[in-house]
Amino acid sequence: MKKHQFITATALMIGYMIGAGVLALPVNLGLTGVLPSVFLIIVYGLVMKYTSDILADEICAEKAENVDYPFLYGKYMGKIGTTVAVIANLTVLYGLLIAYISGATNIIQTFFEKDGISLYIMLAVAAVLICLTIADIEAINKYNTLFVALIFITFIAMIIISFDKISPAALKETNLKYGGLSIPVIIAAFIFQNLIPVLCKKTEWNAAATKKAMSCGMTLVIIIYAAWTVCSIGCLSRYGEDGIINTYINNLPATIPMEKIIDLPAFKILATVFSLLAIVTSFIANGLALNGFLKDLAHNSFKMNMSQ
Repeated sequence: MKKHQFITATALMIGYMIGAGVLALPVNLGLTGVLPSVFLIIVYGLVMKYTSDILADEICAEKAENVDYPFLYGKYMGKIGTTVAVIANLTVLYGLLIAYISGATNIIQTFFEKDGISLYIMLAVAAVLICLTIADIEAINKYNTLFVALIFITFIAMIIISFDKISPAALKETNLKYGGLSIPVIIAAFIFQNLIPVLCKKTEWNAAATKKAMSCGMTLVIIIYAAWTVCSIGCLSRYGEDGIINTYINNLPATIPMEKIIDLPAFKILATVFSLLAIVTSFIANGLALNGFLKDLAHNSFKMNMSQ
């Protein structure tokens, strides 16, 4: 595998996972405490990596341009199972795209302190995201990798700025009975399996190379998730208007109360840029996954002649 293939494949995977999940994780995990949260992040990350290796082996074994999950559904699940799985998967893929558009719109309006959701801003956001996704694949590889690099830069800057606000007492608070509340969000944060066929194609169906890229990506994502969760829990108190419990009840990302506590324009700008980049890279990767899924469906199920 060439170096640029490894970098672009790893960047796509990281960009896919560092989406809305990273914004919600600290709040949902914060009720449980730091140590249980980090433990859950590591365990679920390893479980997701194990399942992704199995799927990568299946896709790479076919070594075919238009092979995606619909083909595998037909191979193992029969006609009825395939139909149900395809409908469910399309619902998830399109649902995620809508969620990313809505999330990006909300972030922009929150930054400018606008109430409600503006249809015009949402349409503009949708247009930009769609244009980024349907561009030439080489262009996508370049700017997606750049976006992921910017995610790391803004993330590190946010950690540095917020470090002084971390309270040792907040880090010690633990309540295991809330552990179950965080599981759905952790699973959603680590899901990238829809992207595996795209990653396999980028590595020219080399299973070992695909797994290497996924291992690197998963390791970096686990580090980001754990560091961001520890930092957020340490900065936010459990109670109060800007506390974790109230933030959880109001379904807000951790960046919102942290902006108030840190009270620095630089952090607000960084948090906004980080959040938008996370959603943009997730949208791009999810769009590529959807495109591959539809090509498989058209080629293998509807027998349409798909060009390369």
